[in-house]
Amino acid sequence: MTAPNSPTPGPPIGNRFVRWIRSLNIWQVVVAPVIVGAVLLLVAVLTAGDKTDSTATQPSQPSSTTISNQGPSRSPTGPDVAGPDSPPDGSGMHAEPYSPGWSKNPFIVKNDYFSVTASMNPRQSCTDSSEGWIVPSPVRSLTKVSPQEDEDAWAARSQAVPYSGAKLKFTIQGLNGRTVIITHFGVLVVKREAPLVGSITKFYADCGGVTHSYFEADLDKASDDLTLEPVQGDGIEEVEPVVPLPHSVSESDPEQWIVTLDTSTCHCSVVPYFDYTSDGVASRFEIKLGVRPWEVSAAAPGSNQVVQGGADYHTWTIGG
Repeated sequence: MTAPNSPTPGPPIGNRFVRWIRSLNIWQVVVAPVIVGAVLLLVAVLTAGDKTDSTATQPSQPSSTTISNQGPSRSPTGPDVAGPDSPPDGSGMHAEPYSPGWSKNPFIVKNDYFSVTASMNPRQSCTDSSEGWIVPSPVRSLTKVSPQEDEDAWAARSQAVPYSGAKLKFTIQGLNGRTVIITHFGVLVVKREAPLVGSITKFYADCGGVTHSYFEADLDKASDDLTLEPVQGDGIEEVEPVVPLPHSVSESDPEQWIVTLDTSTCHCSVVPYFDYTSDGVASRFEIKLGVRPWEVSAAAPGSNQVVQGGADYHTWTIGG
C-alpha cells in the first residue's frame, strides 16, 4: 500500500526527456539555424569575390620612386655658416636648415607608365645668360674653390642657390611597352620668398652640343601654377624645333626637354609636373628633387656679380 500523503511517482526521467523533445518545434531548433548559417556563409563568399574582382580590374596607381644620386650632401646649418660679414639681422640667409635646391647628378623618378631622368647643373652657364649660383654672403666672405673640389661641391658648402636662368633638364621615356601622351607641362611655385642678397658667382663657360627643345617658366607671374612656354633656346645657334603638346613618348622614342627658370623678384621653390594619359588613365606626375622642391633665386639690391681671378684663378673679385 501507498503511505498516506506520499507523492505519486512521476514517469521515469528518460520518458520526460523524450516528451520535452517532442514538444519542441523542430524548425526552430535544427532547420532555421542551418539555413541562417548557410546564408551568412554564402554572403561572405560573394562579398570576398566582389572585392577580389574590383581590385583586379583597377590599374595600379602611379607612384614616384627616386633612385640614384640625390644631389649634393646636406651642408652645415646655422646663421654663422656665412661668416662674420653676414648681416646682423640674418637678411639674405636661409631661414630654414639648408639643403641644396639642385642636383647636377641625374636621378630617376618613375611610375608604371614612364620614367623621368632629371638634373640641374647651374655651372653650365653658356646656354644663355645664367650665372651659376647666388651665395648669401659678400665677396670677402667667399671661400676659394680648391683645385680638389668642383664648383658643385663648393656651392653646396657655401649654401648657394641656383641663380635665375638656371635650367632643369628632363629625359622622358615610356616604360613597360606603354605610349604616354603628355598633354600639359607646367611648374608649381610652392614657395615664394624675397630674393637673396649676396654674391652672384660667374664661372668660365663650360658647354657644348646642346640641341634640345626648350621651355621657359616665368616665376614672376601672379599664378602659382604656370604653363611652360616653348622657346627657341636663347643663345644657342642650333636648337631643335620646340615640341608641341600633346606629344607622345615611348621606350623607343624618348624626349629630352630643358626648362629655364626665370625670376627677378623671388627666391622660389618649384615642382615641375606633367599631365598625361596612357591606357585610359589620366593623371599628373610631379618631378621633385627627391622629397623636396627645386630652387632658384633672383638677386636683391646690394648683390654683386663676382668672378674667380688672381694668380691661381680661384680668388673671388667683384666684376665680370
